[in-house]
Amino acid sequence: MQFSFLIGTHRSGTTWLGGLLGESPDVAYWVEPRQVWTYRNWFEGSDRLTEENVTEPIRKHIRKRFETYALEHDRQHFIEKTPSNCFRVPFMRQIFPEAKFILLIRDGRAVVRSTDEIMAKGPDNSRIVQRIKESTLGELPAIAMRIPWLVQKVLGRRVNSWGVHPPGWRDWPSDLNPLQSAARQWSESINAAVRDFRDLPERQKTVLRYEDLVLDPEKKMNELIDFLGLSHGRRIVALAQENCRPESIDKWRNVLSEDELESIEPIVRETLEALGYSW
Repeated sequence: MQFSFLIGTHRSGTTWLGGLLGESPDVAYWVEPRQVWTYRNWFEGSDRLTEENVTEPIRKHIRKRFETYALEHDRQHFIEKTPSNCFRVPFMRQIFPEAKFILLIRDGRAVVRSTDEIMAKGPDNSRIVQRIKESTLGELPAIAMRIPWLVQKVLGRRVNSWGVHPPGWRDWPSDLNPLQSAARQWSESINAAVRDFRDLPERQKTVLRYEDLVLDPEKKMNELIDFLGLSHGRRIVALAQENCRPESIDKWRNVLSEDELESIEPIVRETLEALGYSW
């Protein structure tokens, strides 16, 4: 059984990329099985998990759940994506020392714009039901912890947080506006992932930039397919070429005002420039 994990912040293109990889006949792809990752670590207060959070029962449970999922789909290669895993690479490596890791990076301004848009939308009831169905009894506490947040969404109210929970997020200044909160989420998430990726063996990791992927899907998808050792690569490349949206790269420029960009600049600029983006 081969395990590969797609790491990236929410709204960074991981859903699109994961869906493409899931089209391979080799792959059993699971979308955001958060409840599995937090098994017996329900009350941590943030999404950060390290080697110290791994016990033998936790290791066995998570490995078995993913192995079972792959076998139920008659596949020998398991891939998943969960944005919170930006803070869990050491935890994941302790459980899956043989796994391959993909880090997808996207311009934080695009992530902030998309996050603000999604926060205003209503709940995806089908996804909520699906996640409950996918859970074992021992994993249900992870869903129960999110009930207050789900109630807000069901009532059609704008939620105060959406996406990942960095360490200390509850203590952030109360005067942060939604865009600034989203900016801080992105910055802290991607910084954590990049930092922890440095400790991974070269043969077990690859880093992709979302913008490069949508501008040259043939080249970048072929490189990724080779890294993962997938068959039927032509089909995946063709789908990537058909469904990529180059216009999504600069959409934030037409949506975020100068005042909004100015409000998030102190939060994201240093991280953007460290990742090779210009302000």
